[in-house]
Amino acid sequence: VALVVSAGPTELSLPDVVGRDLSTARGTLEQLGLSAAVEFDSLSTLPAGTVVAQSPAAGTAIAGGASVTLRVSGRP
Repeated sequence: VALVVSAGPTELSLPDVVGRDLSTARGTLEQLGLSAAVEFDSLSTLPAGTVVAQSPAAGTAIAGGASVTLRVSGRP
């Protein structure tokens, strides 16, 4: 008989992905078991495809499997 006990969902400290390109930021989040929702900011002066903001903020405790919203410069 094997018994597995869970302490509940894993909490992670959300990394800072602001300033990274979208594919790198998304890859970082996916490696941690998180998903990314993307919003575009057509008024940003940063190069297209650069993450300009994230929500929740870096350092926030977040449950594994949660979604992080990335605001990205450029247009879809």
